[in-house]
Amino acid sequence: MHPIDPDVLLSELPLDYFTGLATFGALSEEAVDWLLRNGSIVRLDEGEILFEAGDRVDEFYIVLTGCLSSFRPLQTQLVLTRLCGAGEHVGFSAMIALHDRYSTAIAKQDSILLEISSSQFYQMHEVRSQAFGILLLNLTRELARNVGALGDKITKLSETLLS
Repeated sequence: MHPIDPDVLLSELPLDYFTGLATFGALSEEAVDWLLRNGSIVRLDEGEILFEAGDRVDEFYIVLTGCLSSFRPLQTQLVLTRLCGAGEHVGFSAMIALHDRYSTAIAKQDSILLEISSSQFYQMHEVRSQAFGILLLNLTRELARNVGALGDKITKLSETLLS
């Protein structure tokens, strides 16, 4: 992981790029700027591991550019469970559930991520409560979509097993 200065990132990508990402949907430019400047921005090279199953959790990540592959361990191999593209988050459910990571996240391509620690997430609640509510809605909306997608996969797998 390589840290990126928020000013450098904002000189390369305009703020309205970030406000167009799903996780930041309906957030003001000021709120997005606050997140970028108070979080940690990191770059991952293709193939670089962000975290592994079993790691302790104190943060989640929003993919700003690029794509991550999320894998679950199965015996001696990793099984792809999800791709996380720009505007999507990874690790939020583990942070909220207060459990260790279930998956391993690996950069599918060069990627830039915003790391939001649990303390920054709480701080946003304290100092930008309206923006916090919008961010929380966006995060849970993506979780709900993922639950629906997993339900579809389970149904297809069941059809295969039953036929």
